[in-house]
Amino acid sequence: MCKGSPQRVQCLHEFKNADLTAKRNEWHISLPGVAALGQVVLRDQRDLPMLYLTSNILAWLIPMGSLVIYAHMNEWQYRTWLGLGYVVSWLILFVERYILMLHYHSHLNIFKPEYRWMGYIISGLLPVAFGIPMATYYMHHVIMHHVENNHDEDISSTEKYDRTKISSFLRYWARFTLLIGLELPIYAYKRKRWMWLAALTASMGLFYPVMWMLMAISNSGTFWVFCVPHMVGLTAMAFGNYSQHIFVDPDNANSNYALTYNCLDTAGNQTTFNDGYHVLHHLQARLHWKELPETFHTKEGLET
Repeated sequence: MCKGSPQRVQCLHEFKNADLTAKRNEWHISLPGVAALGQVVLRDQRDLPMLYLTSNILAWLIPMGSLVIYAHMNEWQYRTWLGLGYVVSWLILFVERYILMLHYHSHLNIFKPEYRWMGYIISGLLPVAFGIPMATYYMHHVIMHHVENNHDEDISSTEKYDRTKISSFLRYWARFTLLIGLELPIYAYKRKRWMWLAALTASMGLFYPVMWMLMAISNSGTFWVFCVPHMVGLTAMAFGNYSQHIFVDPDNANSNYALTYNCLDTAGNQTTFNDGYHVLHHLQARLHWKELPETFHTKEGLET
C-alpha cells in the first residue's frame, strides 16, 4: 500500500487464492494399497486424503503408543524421553489434522453405506488416542454447536466472554475441558436427545474407568499415551472453537457472518481440509470440504 493512501479491503479478484489449486497436505506418506482401498470403500474419491491420514495415524500411533507403555512397564532407562517424544510427534504430526478430519467426517460420513462401519475407526477408535471420549465430538459439535450456533444453549459459546482478556480464555478453557463431561449430558437431557444421552453416559462411564485401569498396569505409560493427549486434545478443541468465534458482533450475533470469520489463501487450509472457510461452513455445514474455496468465490448458496 502506498504511503498516505487510504486503507481499503483487498478484493477477491485482486489476488490469486492458492486454496483453489494448492496441493493437499493433510497426510504425510501415501502408504501402498490405500488408494485402491479408497476406490472400493469411499463415497467420494475427493476424501482419499482422509483415508491416507487415517492410515498414517494407525501406522504411527499404535506401535509407538504400545512401545511407550511397554518401555514404562519394563522401566527402560530413557522411557520418559520416549514418552515425551511420543507426545511431541503426536502433537506436531497429527492433532490438528485429525481433529479437522473428525470434524468433516462427523458432518458427512466418507464411507459407502455398506462400509459405513469403517467410519467408527475415525469417530470411535481414534478419538481415544486423541483424548476424546467416544460419542462426545458428534454430540458436542454437530448436534449442539451447529444447532445452537454459538448462542446461550451452546455450552461452548463464546458470547459471554471478554475476548480481549487472557483470563477470559482461561475461564473458557476450564469450562470446556473440565465440565464437558457434565454439561454435555445435561444438554442432551434438556433437548430430549435420549439416545445421545445414553451414548454419552456409556462413553464417559467407560473412558475414565478404563484409563484408571490402564494406570494400574502402567501408571507413567498411560500418563503419556492417554492422560496427556486427553488434556491436550480438549485444550486444542477449546482453543480452536474460541479462536474461530473470537470476533462476535454483539449487535448482530445471530448472523453467521458476524459470529465467525473466514481465513483464505493460507497454507493452513491445505492441512485442515479447508477449515478456514468457517463462515461458509456455518452456512452450509454439509458442503464437502473440497468445495469450500470454489463456493466461496462463486458465492453459490451464500446468504445475502
